[in-house]
Amino acid sequence: MKKRSRAVKAGVGVIALITLIVVAYRWMFPPSIAQQASNYLNAIERGSAKEVFGYLDESEIRALGLTPNKVEAVLTQLVRPRFAMMRPGVGWSEVQAAGSEGVAGREFIGEDGRKYQVFIALFESEAGPKTLLSSVIQAAWHVEYIYREGKEYEARSVREAILQGVRSDRDKLTQIGIPGLVDFPPYAEMRTWDRLESEMVAKLAR
Repeated sequence: MKKRSRAVKAGVGVIALITLIVVAYRWMFPPSIAQQASNYLNAIERGSAKEVFGYLDESEIRALGLTPNKVEAVLTQLVRPRFAMMRPGVGWSEVQAAGSEGVAGREFIGEDGRKYQVFIALFESEAGPKTLLSSVIQAAWHVEYIYREGKEYEARSVREAILQGVRSDRDKLTQIGIPGLVDFPPYAEMRTWDRLESEMVAKLAR
């Protein structure tokens, strides 16, 4: 029994030592912002709401009243079904803006063989690399619209996608508890669904 007890203690000690080494390594050599952007995109694709929530900017969390449960509902009901419309292809990540921005993307392939790019960005902040759930929602609208309409990714098609997305999902998002979208700080003012719809209609009329 004493030998078994010593063996158990030794095993626990080894595990604790390994854990300490891993934590120390991650502290000394944190992943690059590009790698974190890739991790964030993978979390979206897996539907890992807690991981996604951890990357969200505090200004958006306050403005929209976000919680991990709300993020999970958005991923499950709006984002992942749109990504699932196509077959995932090659992924990539890179550092931009002199190291202050990490961008990750994935190629999606439609039934007709056409390829579509989905990408997200993380920005350095005092709290570490952060981003917005609002941009993920818009990315899902963009990829669905471009895929269904067969259009190129350009300013007008992006606005059309947002307008269609707002009209399609505003009731569902309101039920989830999300009253609108925000832009990246310092432009973190919330735009309600009514305001966002009006803005897109006005821009498309020009």
